[in-house]
Amino acid sequence: MDIRILGSGDAEDYLMLRLEALQQSPEAFGSSFEEEKDQTAAKYKERFDSSQDAVTFGVFVDSRLVGVVTLVKEKLVKMRHRANVVAMYVTPRKRGSGIGKALLSKVIEQAKELPEIEQIYLSVVQQMNQQ
Repeated sequence: MDIRILGSGDAEDYLMLRLEALQQSPEAFGSSFEEEKDQTAAKYKERFDSSQDAVTFGVFVDSRLVGVVTLVKEKLVKMRHRANVVAMYVTPRKRGSGIGKALLSKVIEQAKELPEIEQIYLSVVQQMNQQ
């Protein structure tokens, strides 16, 4: 397992995993597959190269992107001490293997390195089993 910050060269893999996430766990994201299915990797290339307020980590297993998480710093003056953990996803076939825990550990480590960040916020959505 290799965890690292994603760059523009990872944009295509990220897009594919994001579309999978929107299909597999639609309740966990603010965007829908229908809204994002026509996006291109160029959107994420630009985001990964230019963002100073967010960092996205990816987990690679056998050179394949299988999990992601993004840390987003708040921009408002009174909230600059906060960061949010968003867009976390691990492909179903790799769940239960510690990838999610490793991603959260990495994002917390990153937040600790940012002198202005004092608080990290995480919202969790529980998928209900449908019977």
